[in-house]
Amino acid sequence: MAHVSSRGKERCRERRYGSARRWRATVAAVPAWLLAVLAGGLAPATAPGPAAAASLGDSPPTLIPDPVRAARDVDLDEVKADKAARDFYLDMVRAARDLVEIDALLRQGDWTAALARLRTEDTQLVKSMSRGAWLARVAVAEAASGQRDLALWHWAVANALVRNLFTDQELSAFGGAGALLAEHRGRQPGKAPPGMSIEPPGPEVEQEVKTKGELPQLVQGAWSPREWLRLEVVIDEQGRVRDPVVLSARSEEAAYRALEAMRDWRFEPARKRGQPVATLHTLVVNPPGRRALDQVISLSAQTKAIEGMLRRQEWRQAADEAQLHWYALLDNTGRGHNQEPERAALGMTMALWALAREGMNPGHSWARCRWEAGQALMPTLYDLDLSPYGPAGQTLAAWRSESFAAPWKPSLARPPAEPPRGEVTRPLKIAARAPYYPPAAKKERLNGKVILEAIIDTEGRVRNPTILVPAEAGDQVTFAASAVDTVCDWRFKPATLEGRPVKVYYTLTVNFEARSH
Repeated sequence: MAHVSSRGKERCRERRYGSARRWRATVAAVPAWLLAVLAGGLAPATAPGPAAAASLGDSPPTLIPDPVRAARDVDLDEVKADKAARDFYLDMVRAARDLVEIDALLRQGDWTAALARLRTEDTQLVKSMSRGAWLARVAVAEAASGQRDLALWHWAVANALVRNLFTDQELSAFGGAGALLAEHRGRQPGKAPPGMSIEPPGPEVEQEVKTKGELPQLVQGAWSPREWLRLEVVIDEQGRVRDPVVLSARSEEAAYRALEAMRDWRFEPARKRGQPVATLHTLVVNPPGRRALDQVISLSAQTKAIEGMLRRQEWRQAADEAQLHWYALLDNTGRGHNQEPERAALGMTMALWALAREGMNPGHSWARCRWEAGQALMPTLYDLDLSPYGPAGQTLAAWRSESFAAPWKPSLARPPAEPPRGEVTRPLKIAARAPYYPPAAKKERLNGKVILEAIIDTEGRVRNPTILVPAEAGDQVTFAASAVDTVCDWRFKPATLEGRPVKVYYTLTVNFEARSH
């Protein structure tokens, strides 16, 4: 088992679970040209390595580096032995090779060729750098090609996603294009861009009105957490959107897609005493907690009864009924291609069970992990309005809002000047119960395993279990549901950094083996 970073988590879903392996250091195994990528020129403007990620704070540190830097830490014996690891490594090498070639085109001033490759190979290239670093290169090529407005927009978005992209010295290598970009560094939230005056809200200010543009559609996979973000942009005196800042977001890619959709938005600008003025505009995409339970999912008679108990704050009775319903669903969910209704019912039931247990025992980790696990099974629980459920609902809503309200932490284009003084030690599992094995699967002697990612907090408890691979075999939905319930009871000796406990992302595997039951 191994840890992956938040951006690595997204890539892990694309490559199933192979990329979550821990690479052991064998620098000599890496081709010399790839080491040159890491050492020279523009290529260091990539995702943060372990030095950047290992700092303490709200975000868990990483245990492996992002792809380009990970090339130095690949064990070729492990790569040869594991197809998923081999595919991951080859993708990483190809992307790094393409990056070297494109950076060479930029240095040579072949803007048209560089821009063409950046646009046609973006999916591959983003495997070896952050989306913001990719977009910064696009902005350089666009600025040099005379596409000033488009270049400035992409440069602003890139700076909203990644800090410390290029130094002024690095930009100077691109002549007038670099000088243009150097004059337009990213702004801070709530602040005006250099040289511009922002009119604060007030009784004399008529608010801006959108005349063109639609909210972005943040499409996600069936097992993916809900996408959301909060953005702040400047609406200038001409009604154009400029100088975006990401306030919070679930992922860099979600922020990028939303900002690309906003590029062509137009507004009737705000006015003060009849004159157009520039203002700050906040956009919230997918705010949590806006829908009643019966708007999120169709309710059976039993779930209606449990929901009524929760509204009346009959916590113990609701907990007993939800527990019975949970195991009845596990026992009776059949195998098949369309298991969406069963999966949603399991996620909803786990959420109701968590509400009841929180009402019985406020602030306990049992309820928190199950509430988060329920959303792994049914991502639309993110939309559930919890206000009808009294203090228990308020607590669960606060847990959900923590990340939504937390400030955005853009990735770092280059590691800090001073490396960290220590390494992050791995969590050590000290207690782990076996998963509940549904009778139907047991009868058919079905085997399988579920790959999860979770946060191991500073007390060694499991938080935010997320399903990376639902089940490689067996009964996909019931195995996945049983797995997220199971890991909530696992306990670890927490990871440490310089002797202090830290929270980390960690990949967990739950096995279902007929012979052990």
